[in-house]
Amino acid sequence: MILNIMESRGVEPDSYTYGSFISGMCKEGKLEEATEVLGKMKENGLVPTAVTYNILIDTYCNKGDLGMAFTYRDEMVKEGIVPTASTYNLLIHALFMEGKMGKADDMIKEMGEKGIRSDSITYNILINGYCKCRNAKKAFSLHDEMVSRGIWPTRVTYTSLINFLSKQNRMKEADQLLEKITAKGISPDLVMYNALIDGQCVNGNIDSAFSLLKKMDEMKILLDKVTNNTIMQGYCREGKIKEARELLDQMKRKGIKPDHVSYNTLIRHKSPPRSLLSTQHRLREKNVEDKKVMDISLEDLSKILEEFAKARDWEKYTTVLGIYSLPWVADICGINLADAATKKIVKNAIKYPPNKKFS
Repeated sequence: MILNIMESRGVEPDSYTYGSFISGMCKEGKLEEATEVLGKMKENGLVPTAVTYNILIDTYCNKGDLGMAFTYRDEMVKEGIVPTASTYNLLIHALFMEGKMGKADDMIKEMGEKGIRSDSITYNILINGYCKCRNAKKAFSLHDEMVSRGIWPTRVTYTSLINFLSKQNRMKEADQLLEKITAKGISPDLVMYNALIDGQCVNGNIDSAFSLLKKMDEMKILLDKVTNNTIMQGYCREGKIKEARELLDQMKRKGIKPDHVSYNTLIRHKSPPRSLLSTQHRLREKNVEDKKVMDISLEDLSKILEEFAKARDWEKYTTVLGIYSLPWVADICGINLADAATKKIVKNAIKYPPNKKFS
């Protein structure tokens, strides 16, 4: 370790140096080594800074180990280091992620008792958390509170609120909020538009969704995979498979690579021929090399099967594995990719049906 080399040459690392090493080790997931460096730092009479502790707390929060995260929070308090707003933000966010609303509220109260002022990040975490818990009253109350305290809501704040309203079919309120923030000079971004488009599509308002797409085009906001998949799902809900397929082709022409969500959207909404369902078991016994098969790429086939397995939809799983189902899948997805690896995986998949390891 570089620290050992420094010490052997009589160079004493300072707090900044130790903190940098701890940060690097945390990023690499070397938590035991980071803990050892922290211990050595203390042995040398150096006190870790709040930033160093926050790095450790953040790492353990992301790992889902709240116990260790709070242990380091308690340790920094014992060392006489006052937790910062960032410390509390990290812990509150982690608590919300685990659905521990009561403990998150306790942390907020503790912040106030210690005189630590909540910032926009704190409020964004709280608003997003309460939106996910469907507590609209609390979320909007926090929005009003931050404004009254002179903390201006950010694009992140409004994205959480608009996303919540859209998912609750409160599209009129979502549109009004969009107009309100636009008037304030906050330009909607891709994430915000995706939330609105999703809400319109879920509620069958395809025309409204396309109006939003037009606005995005006017603002030079490029559509991403999420936008296209959302519109595609909206088409499929209305039985407009042809339009969904055309959108898939447009994605490819624009250089947006469809993913397994794109393909599965089409497959879920288009039933396979009855002949496939009635003969799938017999077809699985045949040798794929004896049949003319339009190949699907290994990557796409694996992702499609993975989605069906997660949903325990074994009927579609085995159908896709049927020899004659491959042309069907390829036709829906617009795929005509042939490679040796694909033929091998298809042959093995047909020979060995799905087992309990997917359940």
